[in-house]
Formats: sequence, structure tokens, C-alpha cells
Amino acid sequence: IVSTVAVTDSTPGAFSSHSIRFAQTAIAEQMLSAGHSVILGGGAKYFLPPGNPLLANIPSARSDERNLVEEFKRAGFSFVSTASELEHSGRAEKLLGFFHGSEMASRYDRNRAKDGVYTAKEALGQFPDQPTLELMTRQALNVLSKNPNGFFLMIEAGSIDRELHRMDPNRAVDEVIELDKAIGIAKTWAAERDRD
Repeated sequence: IVSTVAVTDSTPGAFSSHSIRFAQTAIAEQMLSAGHSVILGGGAKYFLPPGNPLLANIPSARSDERNLVEEFKRAGFSFVSTASELEHSGRAEKLLGFFHGSEMASRYDRNRAKDGVYTAKEALGQFPDQPTLELMTRQALNVLSKNPNGFFLMIEAGSIDRELHRMDPNRAVDEVIELDKAIGIAKTWAAERDRD
């Protein structure tokens, strides 16, 4: 499961649980037993208890003290929370990554923040090192390709829909570009294996 929005949101949640779409803490709990090898995206607030430093200024959505990230680690997942950590995660057996407490920033804002634009840096908030969908796709393939029986990978550019709901077609177009680049990563990966 790879998404630029919360990994418990509509589409990724449908691949991970048997719950109504708005019960995102329940979806997070069900993801633990869903059989996934890779979960990358936003939505840490559904997995971490109130006061956890990984949430920065994002309030937890949990009403208990349960720390699902620690439970995933005990289940054999390597955990990353920044693009830099993801880039250097190697080929973990299982990989869990949350890059924002809620939804990841748009590609438009991530790119402008790299250029030093203050308003874009503000949009990233306390999560300045968020990965691209391309990097998440590449690292997901690195993990999943170790399975000799094959795999299914759901990659979602969830921010396309989000930005259009906000009536922001410029950011939505950037999100489509990001999805196109992620598809390119997957197609190249598949083509390289077809030659073997």
C-alpha cells in the first residue's frame, strides 16, 4: 500500500480492512493483520498515541495509548519517517513508513520548498523531508520483488482528488505528473524483469 494521503483513507483502506471508510483508527488496527509487506504514506495520527513526538504538531486520532508503529516493528517491519530514511532503507523484509501525521504535502509544495519558497516550507510544516511517490514506488518494489510468488502493489496519488476538491487545479496537475513518474518507475522495473 503506497499513497500520498493517509494510508487508512478510502482506497488504501479498502485494500486493508473490513470497516467503514471513516473508522480510520479501526482500519489502522486491521492493517496490522492484513498481510501487507509495505505500507508507505501519510496518516501517522491513526497509528500513534497522543503526545508521540513523530506526530509533531498533528493531534493523534487515537483515543487510547496504543502505539501501532511499535506493534508493526514487533511484527518484523522496518520503520522510516523521512525521505532520507526511506532512501537508505535498503531491501527490508517488510517496510512501514509515515511521512506526515495527516496527509503528505503536495508535490507542488514539496518542490517549491526545496527551492526555498517560504510559503511552501510552511505547507510542509514540521515534516520537511517527505518523499516523492516515485521514491516510495521504487522502495516498495525493492521490498516486494524479494517474494518469489509475486505480489500486488497498490499505488495511489491520492492528492489528485484532494487538490481538485480544494479547487486547486495547478497542484492537481503536479500530482498527476507525480503519478506518471511513479508509473514510469514501475514500468521500467517490469521491463527489466521481462528481459531476464
